[in-house]
Amino acid sequence: MKPVEITWITDRAPDAVHALALEWMQDDERRRHDRFAFEHTRAEYRLARWLVRTALSRHAPVDPAAWRFVANAHGRPAIAAPACDLRFNLTHTPGLLAIAIAEGREVGLDAEDATRPGALESIAHRYFAPRELADLLALPDAHARRERFFALWTLKESYIKARGLGLALPLDSFAFSWQGQRLDFACDARAADEPARWHFRQYRPTARHRLALATERGNGDAPEPRLRFVPFT
Repeated sequence: MKPVEITWITDRAPDAVHALALEWMQDDERRRHDRFAFEHTRAEYRLARWLVRTALSRHAPVDPAAWRFVANAHGRPAIAAPACDLRFNLTHTPGLLAIAIAEGREVGLDAEDATRPGALESIAHRYFAPRELADLLALPDAHARRERFFALWTLKESYIKARGLGLALPLDSFAFSWQGQRLDFACDARAADEPARWHFRQYRPTARHRLALATERGNGDAPEPRLRFVPFT
């Protein structure tokens, strides 16, 4: 099967990109855009719609304006038309937007700004599986714990996004751990899944950002994803 492609962009784009995004939006997308109270939120939404459409059109001979989307019961978007076997997942965080595109397999992508403030250990106590929390708290210093927190958080988010279930899938029903450099994944009966079905990778697209990819294996394979950065000039 074809490898997954990850494309990421910064959140600074020329006016022409924003204009194209508005031109290509469906009526429901435009209504959602117009409901955002703040311009920075509207700008982020425009860039996300531009990225989805241009990235998909690299994989299929479809005009960017022709893509149509539908969301499932948990809010995950998918392609409604034209008919194709492409799957995608979008993520955004301050300073970065990214999309993963796969053919014939589910995919999930999450990015986080690892410099953001917050009570990270309190979040871990609330959402991490017991083993993840124990491993996190056993680390020797605050820097190591912050690095581990964002590694775990992006992995967990990438998995629930690939499953398309949102927070209907309890975050403590599955867990990640490291044996040396090897990343292990396990889940309990609540997750109703087979761990061998998935492959995970992590990236640092910038000094401040962490990115995790969950890919459904096709025929047992896990081809190396392609990474693309789209610079705005």
